[in-house]
Amino acid sequence: NIRKELIKNYEIKMKISVFGELNTFELFVLSTVIPAVFVFLWTLISGDMKNFKGSKLAYSVYTAKDPINCYQDYEPEKQKDT
Repeated sequence: NIRKELIKNYEIKMKISVFGELNTFELFVLSTVIPAVFVFLWTLISGDMKNFKGSKLAYSVYTAKDPINCYQDYEPEKQKDT
């Protein structure tokens, strides 16, 4: 009788979740993968916020000479003295 009651309580706890019953893999994903992705994405966002002025400057200074190699920075050629 006690065993049936414990099993019933366990089933009720598992069905309380928003997604219905969760198996072991789903619990693993919810407790490890999703928080890790959340932290990773916020790390990227905060890095972009910290480097906003530098990245804005990098995109506003355009030194490429042709559209094909537009991601290469070219130094201005020094003129030879004649």
